[in-house]
Amino acid sequence: MMRNEQINEPIEVIVHFGSGKVRPLRFLWKGRAHRINNVRGMWTTLEGRQKCHHFALLVSDIGACEISLDVDKMSWLINSVAIDN
Repeated sequence: MMRNEQINEPIEVIVHFGSGKVRPLRFLWKGRAHRINNVRGMWTTLEGRQKCHHFALLVSDIGACEISLDVDKMSWLINSVAIDN
């Protein structure tokens, strides 16, 4: 059984911008680079005026995880990772 473990830590992300879209390619977390194999979904949330873009990812050495971009702060977080119980 899988469960999502909340992380909410800052990360650095390499992205591709094109056709009005942003696509994350790799990110740096805890001193390690992680390659993104697949973007499984993308959605946007609003909390007051704070706009965040969220990405559901498959990452080669982590598995499933979620990252987000805070548009106002131009900062990225790793929000959660899927953990086997």
